[in-house]
Amino acid sequence: DYARRILDLVDEARRDVGQDESGTSGKGSSRKGISGTIRIASSTVPAELVLPELLAEFRALHPNVREAVTVSDSRAAADAVETGEADLGFVGELPHSSQLRSRSIATDKLVLVVSPQHALAACKKTSLRRLRKEPLIVREPGSGSRRCVEYALEAAGLAPDELNIAMEVNSNDAIRAAVEGGLGAAFLSRATISHEIDEGRLVPLTVAGVRPQRKLYLITDPQRIPNSIVREFLDFLRQWEGRSSKRVREK
Repeated sequence: DYARRILDLVDEARRDVGQDESGTSGKGSSRKGISGTIRIASSTVPAELVLPELLAEFRALHPNVREAVTVSDSRAAADAVETGEADLGFVGELPHSSQLRSRSIATDKLVLVVSPQHALAACKKTSLRRLRKEPLIVREPGSGSRRCVEYALEAAGLAPDELNIAMEVNSNDAIRAAVEGGLGAAFLSRATISHEIDEGRLVPLTVAGVRPQRKLYLITDPQRIPNSIVREFLDFLRQWEGRSSKRVREK
């Protein structure tokens, strides 16, 4: 294991040759001259809510850097970072591994939605008693959003085994389509379905005493020395967070 780690460091040193801590080489090249690939593992909601804007801005600054993004659930994304398959990750819940380092970068609110033809669409609210009987479309067991919803419902008095789960799907897009098709109700990230709500394709419902909310996290492995591309991305992310926080305060 030590030998593998040493060889990994040698490979990283070769990739970073000529780069000092400021990101410039002895030949005077700029930080914009970095090139290569950064491997990102993400759960679904951060991939929809955070990464598009984040990567577009980073690509504008560093056009020679490519991103290899793998989208799964929070558990799989954390595993990818821990095993070294990904340089960093974005997830919807804290990883169970004590080896990984995490930092909150955004907040995600979940809302119960139904199709416009649903019986509850007109009143736009429901009770826990009614929800217990309602066919629900949920994410797979490894999903952070599913656990967030289960915790919120359990805190309100509705245990996970009391839910009427009609379908398990590992794609938010597929869940949106299923809800629009009238196959059931689902808790989805409010930010990722704003267009569908505005267009009337989905109707949000208020559930008395239930307001699922969670944080989205950046996760890294402090035992792995980041190469120049990863360091540049992490520096950029801190600046991006500062601008995002300022925009929120201004609103």
